[in-house]
Amino acid sequence: MEELQKTEIEFIRTAVGFLGERTNGDECVYCGEKLNKGEYCDCPHAEKINKHFKKIRKYTENLNAYITLGVSEKELRKKVKATCLTPQLFNGMGFDDYIVECESEKNAKETVLKYFEQAIYNFLYGKNLTLLGNSGTGKTMLQTILCNSLISRWFFSCKFVNAVDLKGEITRCFNSKSNKTVDEVVNRYKTADFLFLDDIDKLTPTDFVKEFIYTLVNYRIVNELPIITSANHTLEELDSQFYNEVIVSRLINNSPVVVFNHKNRRFQA
Repeated sequence: MEELQKTEIEFIRTAVGFLGERTNGDECVYCGEKLNKGEYCDCPHAEKINKHFKKIRKYTENLNAYITLGVSEKELRKKVKATCLTPQLFNGMGFDDYIVECESEKNAKETVLKYFEQAIYNFLYGKNLTLLGNSGTGKTMLQTILCNSLISRWFFSCKFVNAVDLKGEITRCFNSKSNKTVDEVVNRYKTADFLFLDDIDKLTPTDFVKEFIYTLVNYRIVNELPIITSANHTLEELDSQFYNEVIVSRLINNSPVVVFNHKNRRFQA
């Protein structure tokens, strides 16, 4: 429990370091208005950052709920990871397991590692990350390592899903025997702290596919919730052959794009 409290304190300290204080005692730091405990000022300057402070509050409230129940760090990590469903092939791996043998691999590893090191900033501001390149270059491996690292370090709510599997989940909702609705499935991925969307270009770009991908992506962009995406095609190909500029531009807006242009690892002896 002490470890969770330390995590909470460090999270708040780091987050406020990015944002600055919003109150000075019981007054708004921008306009000086008196505020009740927990109240948010509605002056123009405060409104720009209130959404970020509300994210901090939600995070700490979730963590405090487990602290109150006496849940240990190990138990919480296991609980959060169980709802994430990362590929078992890469479970237990860390960044040191991604072996660098060329400049492309070095750049990929450094960019993803930097994204992890700036996790709180990326969480607050909804910064995405896009991994593009040939099959077998380690995109899913690095996604998995990043996802598990975010859970282990900060207990973030993460969802990891292959785009084909996501479509399957949604399609099964139309079965008369299904007890889930499309909204229930999509909402589960809409609201996670971090969404890992693997192999986004493995779907046939029908109107139905474009619609639910747009719904998911647009909600997360509007609410500044990060998406970590992977694909085997270039940005231009994703635009022209799959999702058009409306979706692709949202995924890459003001966020790093990593190009994996090294050889397929699976073909190496």
